[in-house]
Amino acid sequence: MDEARFEELRFYQAAMRLLKAAYRLAEQLPKYERYNLASQLRRAALSTVLNIAEGYGRYHFLDKLRFFYYARGSLFETLSGFVAACAVGYVDDEQLAWARQTTAEAGASLNAYINYIRNQKQGAQTFGEKHIQEPNLVYETTPGQEPPQFPNSQIPNPQPQGDNMNKERKTAVVAIGGNSLILDKQHEDVASQYRAVEETCKHIADMIERGWDLVITHGNGPQVGFILRRNELAAHEVHTTPLDLIGADTQGSIGYMISQALGNEFKRRGINRPIASVVTQVVVDRDDPAFQNPSKGIGGFTTEDKARVFETDGWRVVEDAGRGWRRVIASPIPLRIVELDAIRTLVEQGFIVIAVGGGGIPVIEDENGNLVGTRAVIDKDRATSLLAQELKVDLFLISTAVSQVAINFNQPDQQWLDQMTADEARKHQAEGHFKPGSMGPKIEAVLSFLDAHPAGKALITNPPNIANALDGKDGTWIVCQ
Repeated sequence: MDEARFEELRFYQAAMRLLKAAYRLAEQLPKYERYNLASQLRRAALSTVLNIAEGYGRYHFLDKLRFFYYARGSLFETLSGFVAACAVGYVDDEQLAWARQTTAEAGASLNAYINYIRNQKQGAQTFGEKHIQEPNLVYETTPGQEPPQFPNSQIPNPQPQGDNMNKERKTAVVAIGGNSLILDKQHEDVASQYRAVEETCKHIADMIERGWDLVITHGNGPQVGFILRRNELAAHEVHTTPLDLIGADTQGSIGYMISQALGNEFKRRGINRPIASVVTQVVVDRDDPAFQNPSKGIGGFTTEDKARVFETDGWRVVEDAGRGWRRVIASPIPLRIVELDAIRTLVEQGFIVIAVGGGGIPVIEDENGNLVGTRAVIDKDRATSLLAQELKVDLFLISTAVSQVAINFNQPDQQWLDQMTADEARKHQAEGHFKPGSMGPKIEAVLSFLDAHPAGKALITNPPNIANALDGKDGTWIVCQ
């Protein structure tokens, strides 16, 4: 029993074989198990070997026994991880049988060593002793009988089992539209917005339950308008807020609502997935032609007199026939997502990510390459398309107010489309079927994504039909060819 090194202990060697198998299994589990079974399995297996080593290094026999008891508990916790993995189809019965046999080998040898340490009572004369009470427990092995040995070559390589577990998980970027936040003019208050978000998150959770990893983007147009109006009303009392900070504010507040509502829905369903909301900057070209010809309306309508006051603050204002005067702003092309690496890392670590809200905060690079906020807005669908392209996702899903795309929309010969190729979408767009203020930008965003990532797919539908659309029962699918 007087091994020169802890690595020579039979139960340590068996526990190490179990650890290697546990780590291989954890690596192959689905991403959504990263903070559940995979983490627990690795922790328990590692705790076993570390406590053995620490117990071996302690001097007093009671100290030794304490850490060997910890190791024994962790050993059977590791086995329980394999039992759970088998129950849900990640490993088969043969692999579980190997784990049981290896645990039995380690346990029998460890119990014999605990008996040996008890009898030796090292350090008792120097430091005294106290009895550790464990009634009805006997640590014995048959004299001369050695536990069976298993060479490393015989360690099974666990593989996820079952139809769903063998499928590689897929990633989607989901753009939720304005109707997911504000249903209509009568429901613009924060409480109504939150209720709308809760309903949308139920449908997003349906998708996650089907095994999708998601990055969620959202609009923020009305919310930006509300803050601009508050600026106007409070300008005589407090400073006004620059537009880039308003973008950051709305990304934070809407991201908070989505994160909380989705987390609560996860809790109801027993889904354990971390969620992160990333305030996102998007670089645009300071020489983009849109800055010379701003055309994107922002804020509410007003009178000409008040509009001229905005002009003195540097805004461009225009008259919208029949509705009044309004500020307009540049909508430049998004070039680069500053926080892209952070978003990618979070997705790889199993997070559901909320990012690029409202198209991202527009920033330009100054002469020294430093980022500076600029007075502009970025089209949400364009920025989301860029994100989907950079992440090379399997699916770019645009959630909007209708369940399918149509040609001849609102006409007697209206035709809903179940699917179309990129070329068909271009043809329909050239024929004027997709209006600039409605479906047009969404189709442009999809085509940009498919041009950059031909292996990807795009889907346009409304939130209540996300699950049906994924099953091919609704929505409009668009593919490269």
